[in-house]
Amino acid sequence: IAAGRQAPDMSKAAETFLSNWFPASLVAANEPVVEDFRAMLLAIDRQGLAGLFAAVRDADLRRTVALIPRPTLVIAGRHDTVTAASHSELIAATVPGAKLVVLPAVHLSNIEYPAEFIQAVIDFCAEPSAATAKASGTSPAVAERSKDAAVHKGGRQPEPA
Repeated sequence: IAAGRQAPDMSKAAETFLSNWFPASLVAANEPVVEDFRAMLLAIDRQGLAGLFAAVRDADLRRTVALIPRPTLVIAGRHDTVTAASHSELIAATVPGAKLVVLPAVHLSNIEYPAEFIQAVIDFCAEPSAATAKASGTSPAVAERSKDAAVHKGGRQPEPA
């Protein structure tokens, strides 16, 4: 943290972030998406970044993650060195109704594998309400009827045609 505050600029920090967020092949090829992130990182205030590091260092959300009351999609990068896949596995095991998807990505799976990331989100959102029922303690049939009712006219069943 102190070294980041004392650095003359963000060059070294930017390269460290990029090597942790993207596969080496993308960084070496100077891919446009990597260059966009590099530009953003170079513009970050060093003092603000030091504060961010301190906040992340001091945050321990292992107890509070269990308080999430809704089905949750956890997407992990298999090769992530920033947030290890084992951390994502712990989140998915702790949150009732959670589903874990592990993509062959580093840290920014939505950038590296956008189609797969989006498909995982779509699939999760389209899943039957069994996960919702499990999280709420109701049967899947009751949860499905409740979901359908909430979609129609503010919770009322549609009028017969």
